Amino acid sequence: MECVAVPVRGRRQLRGRSCTVLLAAGFLFLAAPLPGLEGRTFFGRSPEDSKAKAQRIPLSADTGEVSGVAVSSGGARDAPSAVNAERLAAEVIASFPDGAAHWITGAHVGRMLVATDGDGPLAVAKLKEAVAWKRDTLDGWLAAEAERLPTAETRVIAIGGEGRPMVYSGCVNQRKGEIAGILLGCVWHRALEDAGPRAQLDYILDAHGYQPLLNLNIMPYLKIARSLNSYFAERFHQIIIIDVPQVLVWVIKAILPLLPAETRAKLKFVQRSKPEQMEELYNLCADEEMRQMVTKLLEMNKASSSSDGREATHELTRLFLESQRLRGSQR
Repeated sequence: MECVAVPVRGRRQLRGRSCTVLLAAGFLFLAAPLPGLEGRTFFGRSPEDSKAKAQRIPLSADTGEVSGVAVSSGGARDAPSAVNAERLAAEVIASFPDGAAHWITGAHVGRMLVATDGDGPLAVAKLKEAVAWKRDTLDGWLAAEAERLPTAETRVIAIGGEGRPMVYSGCVNQRKGEIAGILLGCVWHRALEDAGPRAQLDYILDAHGYQPLLNLNIMPYLKIARSLNSYFAERFHQIIIIDVPQVLVWVIKAILPLLPAETRAKLKFVQRSKPEQMEELYNLCADEEMRQMVTKLLEMNKASSSSDGREATHELTRLFLESQRLRGSQR
């Protein structure tokens, strides 16, 4: 199927099954170091752009109003005015008589207005997509993986800069029967639920020890790909991929030319052997103590050739996260 660029309210989107496959594979099967690309960004709006946009579209926690943004009922920009985010939230909720949208609030609308440059109708449409995806896909995953999630390799390991949860996956620790794509979606969701409706997270994929035979099922990745512009829109601050192997270099090279520049800006490839690149990761740490913990975690997983050391790494991150939360509760 041909990939077609379709303009949508001033944006360009890829249409076609092959595009969806490549998008999912490129994002979630990231397993190839591309010479000359280390340290560059490849996913989503840059952190600086996101922060600037969020500042231009402030949301009042008290009133639910989004101010300083022009919104039109027809998609075109009106003169600057205040938008009642609660009204837009009610519109989304009313579209789901089954109650699937009960969780939508004005804060979710505010986040989506940032993602859509203040386009109210587009924000509502994206939120409806998000509700449908959660109901039809994520809720089933959460129910199926409820017992596995507390010990999943993909997990929140710390609270980083500006209170962002840092989610980490170590490929060497993946075990048979674990569907990494499903667990990824579940952990992202839980981390963001805890952090708040407008929060972002940092995601670290440590691809040392990547196991292709455990990742042959691409369907969960396709389903996650469909959510990146709706349910998880504006949810990522930065995504860092460490030491990806050569096995999927052709996939990365195939996908990068297809990705709009805006969707590349938050993804970075780094290598342990290059300290200047690793600073991209360490700069996400809240303090020196967190940096030391992350360094230790990477050392432990780099020294592993199987998942035998998984429990020890989980103990390291569990204790650190508990200490962070304890300190936070005492302030």
